[in-house]
Amino acid sequence: MASCDDWLKMPDGRDFDGKQLLTLVRSGNNPLYGLDVDLLIREIEKKTDSQVLDIPMVDKGSNNYVSLLGQSAQIRASLFNFNLPLDFAARWLRQRLFDPQPQSFPIPIAPTRDFCVTLFAAKIEATIGNIGDMIGWEDDNNTVGPIAAAAKQSLLRLIPHIMPADGDQISLYRLVLDHGDFGIHNMSITMDANDQPLVTSLYDWETGCIVPAILSDPLMAVVAVDLVADKDAAPSTALTSDYATPEDRAQYEIWARQYFKVLFNQAPDYKYAIQAGSDARYLWFALQAWRGEDPEGYSGRLGDWAEKRIQALGVK
Repeated sequence: MASCDDWLKMPDGRDFDGKQLLTLVRSGNNPLYGLDVDLLIREIEKKTDSQVLDIPMVDKGSNNYVSLLGQSAQIRASLFNFNLPLDFAARWLRQRLFDPQPQSFPIPIAPTRDFCVTLFAAKIEATIGNIGDMIGWEDDNNTVGPIAAAAKQSLLRLIPHIMPADGDQISLYRLVLDHGDFGIHNMSITMDANDQPLVTSLYDWETGCIVPAILSDPLMAVVAVDLVADKDAAPSTALTSDYATPEDRAQYEIWARQYFKVLFNQAPDYKYAIQAGSDARYLWFALQAWRGEDPEGYSGRLGDWAEKRIQALGVK
């Protein structure tokens, strides 16, 4: 249902209370006009080789998502705004990085631009070693070739020039806690006294990490779409399903605007960090997304991008 749709009505005109849907369908009083619920149930039973015994409650669909997205944005803002103790960050930052991890850093972990540049360089070195070194996943038996080695040098040359040296340094380089898989699927949700959804916990922290604010990821996973911010911090979407209709896509865009409106209202420095760090974020997330395939080709494309940015920035 779209957020502007009227709530369901029973045949006698009363509002559907969301209860006993299965009983209503089996008795020929399906309140979901236009949707063959009985056929849907049979397909579910066939696919799962099981039997649907009850449908305890049907909620108001995307109408409730408006409330959930607002709560989720507040939770995400709280994580970003949390002042992480430096000793905690120093203990966990390196070992919570995505693979491959640097063995160490040449300077102490700190909420500074110098450390952010060092972190980036160490991550590049850990990802692309010297010619002949292993690259990617060990089982793939790939080694660093001349293209990847050249790309590494281009990336290392670029890194200091994509880390802002002016503006609010604290907002950009303070160390923040990222969940790593933030979304509805990792939240415990119940109904409050007013029969509204209430997020009670955020779990599954196995991909949790600590990063400078400029590299923090505000992505919110919702059903068949990820709510993301583009390089200018404008709300956007990334589909995770091939079955989205035009109506679905329009709804997802609304969700993205709702989520980021609350997030940036609660954490305005988040928007600033995203806008200031567009190149750094592009490179960081490209490294994070790589799964080890075609190391020469992948590294080469990053190297080409780095060379173009070097020229555009007028790096000597």
